[in-house]
Amino acid sequence: MEIAGGQYHKKRVAIYEFFGTAGLVWAVLISGGSPFAVPFVFFGLIMTCDSISGSHFNPAVTTGVYITTKNFGGNFSFYLVILLAQFAGGLFGLFLSWIVLLPNSISDGYDAVPAMWIPTLCPNGISDKGFPYACATDSSRERATFFLQMLCTFVFVFNVMMVKGKFSGPTKDGTLGALSVALALFAQINVCGNLGGACFNPAVALAQLTWGISQTDGEVRDSQIRYAWIYLIAPFVGGAFAGATEIFHERSCELMATEASKNQQKSLMHNYDVAHTTICNEGTPSI
Repeated sequence: MEIAGGQYHKKRVAIYEFFGTAGLVWAVLISGGSPFAVPFVFFGLIMTCDSISGSHFNPAVTTGVYITTKNFGGNFSFYLVILLAQFAGGLFGLFLSWIVLLPNSISDGYDAVPAMWIPTLCPNGISDKGFPYACATDSSRERATFFLQMLCTFVFVFNVMMVKGKFSGPTKDGTLGALSVALALFAQINVCGNLGGACFNPAVALAQLTWGISQTDGEVRDSQIRYAWIYLIAPFVGGAFAGATEIFHERSCELMATEASKNQQKSLMHNYDVAHTTICNEGTPSI
């Protein structure tokens, strides 16, 4: 939506978002949700796709961009097309991961994969004695998980919006911008990872939950089902808030840039007047 010419090449934008999201999901599932591998893969995907689609690969980012454009009616259909491409791409990435991770034969009745290969999406629970354990089995962590996902998504998406902004962007260098976004993702993964379920992306969440629920059982499986709605909904809320905040931030940066430009023009005019006066005085013959 934010890329010049994108409105005239919606199918091409959707194709890049489809395969970009598939690549991101593939990295998450194959690496077991590695906080190092995923940001590096994300960086490469941004460098490849940014000039075509804007490298969203995340419905929360697309929601933020949709809000910052402020053309809600004109961009609504394009917004839905991109979301569809992202969710479909996420499931395609799941399919690619399934091909790689599942064993060739299940004739012995064993069709599961090692637990370390399954990055589950569920918050850590807290026992009666105050010790954390993987995957809360009741609803006691719903509020905390929702706000954690929403706030971390807000921080990540706001960083993306700021880099994309005409006035708020700290650099116009595409490589530095991509690196900034990748580092923001790395930071949020590490901030939230200890509490369980660092995702911030509904398309990745859909694929990751589908994979996790199909490959686990018992309390772990039940916990992922119970908390699935949070990982699918909370990032949208965080992305929307990030988009609204970026509108204010971009306007603030624009005002500061305009004022700085005015002061620079005044300074140049003052220097010109001083120089002109000096030249005229030096060129006036004394009587």
